[in-house]
Order: sequence, then structure tokens, then C-alpha cells
Amino acid sequence: MTQDRGIESYSNKTRSTYNYSTYKDRDLSILTTLQKEILMLKISGNTSKEIAEKLSVSVNTVGTLLQKARNKLDGKMTSSEKWYKKNREKVLQSRKLSREDPIKVKKRQETDKKYYAKNKERFSDYNKQYYQAHREEILLRQRERYKSKKMEEA
Repeated sequence: MTQDRGIESYSNKTRSTYNYSTYKDRDLSILTTLQKEILMLKISGNTSKEIAEKLSVSVNTVGTLLQKARNKLDGKMTSSEKWYKKNREKVLQSRKLSREDPIKVKKRQETDKKYYAKNKERFSDYNKQYYQAHREEILLRQRERYKSKKMEEA
């Protein structure tokens, strides 16, 4: 019995100081469905423990989702939003650099074609050498592909 009183007195000390009734008339469309549901249960007077039992989630999850909902409704930024605001220019600059200019891409393709045309003999020699070294494996794979196509057609 003394243990129960200790838990009750502890839970009374840690009760929320937030007035959730102020969120009653707010637009909740920016919240996720679970955040809305938890906030509505909290507004109706349920404790975090009761909400956790009703929704089959942990009490910590309820607390976290309530905090995120409050932050969204109060217009507070998350840590990732703060980071983005601080580093916005760097992010935008890196995005610009990552997008390639189509003219540069076309030029690179043309230089690749020229390089291949100049070194065509060397590439064909390499291909011949590779084929000779791996002839048995290549022929075996070709036979297997041919057999599987025949099986599909039948």
C-alpha cells in the first residue's frame, strides 16, 4: 500500500503543465493521424498512460508524439529544420552543382565516342583476349539461356 502511494505521489509531481484545451480550436491538419488521435485523447482529459493502453503504444511514444504535435502547432522548428535554415545556402549550392548541364553531358558523350573510335582496335583486341580466356563459360551461359527460352516457348 505504501508503494502505491509513492507511485501516486510521483505521478502527481510529473503531471503535465501544458494546457491542452488551447489546442482544441486549432487546425490539426498538419499533424499525423496518430498525433491527432493522441492529442484529441489528451484534450479530452486522458492521461498518457491511459492513451498508451488504448492505442497499444508505450507511454514514451505518447509523450514524444505529444511533444512533436505541440511543436508543430506552436510553430517551433525541429532540429533538422534549424540545421536546414542555418545551412540553406550550402545545400542549395550543392544541389546546383549536382545537377549536370545537358550541354556538358553531350560533350562528354562525344569525347567518349571519339576516344572509343581512336582506340577501337585496342578494345577489340581486349574483347578477343577476354573471349578466348573465358570461352567455355560464355558458351555454357549461352546454351543455358537458349534452353530456358525453349522451355518458356514450350
